[in-house]
Amino acid sequence: MAPVEDGTEEEEEITIQDEEAEQDAEPLRVARDPKLPSQEDVECHRCSHIPFRSWCRWCVQGRGRGDPHLRSTGSSIPIVGLDYFFIDGDKVKTRKELEFPMTPAGDEELEAARASGALIKCLVVRCSATKNVFGHVVPRKGADEEDFAANLVVRIVEWLGHTELILKGDNEPALQALVARSLEVIRVKIEQVAKISSETPPTYDSQSNGAVEVGVMLIRGMFRTIRLCLEARIGRAIPADHAMIPWILEHACLLINVKTRGADGLTGWARARGRNFGQKLLGIGEKVLYKLPTKGPNAPGNMAAKWDDAVFLGYSWTANTYLMATREGGITTARSLNRVPMMNRWSAEALSKITSTPWSQRERSAPEVRFQDPATVPDVPVEVRAPVVARRFRINDADLRRHGFTDGCPQCEQIQRYGKARQGLQHHQQCRARVIEEMSKTDEGSARIDAHTTRVDQSLAEHIERADQSKTTTVPGGDAHHPVRPLEGAGELAVPVSPAHPRPVDAGINARLLQPDDPVHQRIDAGR
Repeated sequence: MAPVEDGTEEEEEITIQDEEAEQDAEPLRVARDPKLPSQEDVECHRCSHIPFRSWCRWCVQGRGRGDPHLRSTGSSIPIVGLDYFFIDGDKVKTRKELEFPMTPAGDEELEAARASGALIKCLVVRCSATKNVFGHVVPRKGADEEDFAANLVVRIVEWLGHTELILKGDNEPALQALVARSLEVIRVKIEQVAKISSETPPTYDSQSNGAVEVGVMLIRGMFRTIRLCLEARIGRAIPADHAMIPWILEHACLLINVKTRGADGLTGWARARGRNFGQKLLGIGEKVLYKLPTKGPNAPGNMAAKWDDAVFLGYSWTANTYLMATREGGITTARSLNRVPMMNRWSAEALSKITSTPWSQRERSAPEVRFQDPATVPDVPVEVRAPVVARRFRINDADLRRHGFTDGCPQCEQIQRYGKARQGLQHHQQCRARVIEEMSKTDEGSARIDAHTTRVDQSLAEHIERADQSKTTTVPGGDAHHPVRPLEGAGELAVPVSPAHPRPVDAGINARLLQPDDPVHQRIDAGR
């Protein structure tokens, strides 16, 4: 035995941590509890109902207001809001500000106004994280209009560079359809987006989509300012259906993104791209000189002018280039341009010749149709497809489980043992007859049996017809030296011999008109 040590051994202290006690809880706001005062105070208040009291049922029903929209810290996932607005002459309006009711009949009147050119539909997109705002005119494209708007949203999301985002729109059916379509296209076209979802504000609560409404307000003011300034420059009014309107709208949004600083000292462009806007600012609609490309099919010769006249229309988002309208009416881009003197800078005639719009660059041309000379058909026999062979009536696993398995049938034993049929193994004739008889007692089974009987009759008729035609008819495209091979047998229903097609098989139905000793059954494969 081991010797006993002197002294006492101190016991170790064991501490048990209470996980529930150490949990940290998020401090959320609790709904206010209206505490009822004394009966005397209640009666006194009910004489005038002034001031408002939350515990008074009639005060709440008559003068109660909803919960205020409090300023929150924002979402950790960027929210990209979408909405439609409209240019009505010299005014920018939202859908609810138009005179057309928000009903199907009102939507038809709105589309009629768009068709006449009196109303221009626009799309606004605003990012809550970078504070960038984008505005685009949506042309009337019929069924493709929704896809056009969805592709605009995809280009904006790709430019913003978010890997996670939430698309948010109000409850208008057209806008909800746009959000759904944009989600589909973004998941397909933008691989870097790992997480994307949608969010819908409460019904009839426009303030819940306030970020987009702020974007509309910003666009409304800047668009009006730039349009009025340009009209004063050229001394002419620009109608709402002119090609310059879409360019002015996109240019106004870009100026907001590259010039407006937030509380962090950054512009929306800098938050999204990581650097400030680096191109030179010009006035939209002014005449400029741009440098022609030095390479490519449009490059001038070594003795031609290297600069040409154009009208400045804006900037490219994705490339460090300027967008301009050429004298020929097309749209071109250039990396370098020069302004012209003030006396030659503004021209109403030059602007009136502009017919190209931002979507003119993205429209696809009609597909080219080509025809080839017909191929020479050689004078060789043409093979004719053999008649379709009707197979035996199929007994499914569900039929066996409903009407029972047959003892001694190899296929039934296979299904009971392994749970599925074995390919090539057949039910014996007694099993097939029993199951078919049971199926004929139900409406569903009788319909299947009748359909199979019709297929078998049609197959046999085709074989007979082919046998009759082959005795006197040659194959079209061939000659008399290559007739169709006749059917076997003479004076009776025969089976065609074709190595590529099996012989017709028994229907397995007792109601067949053919008798068991018919010659057709004698030629049925034993394994079928």
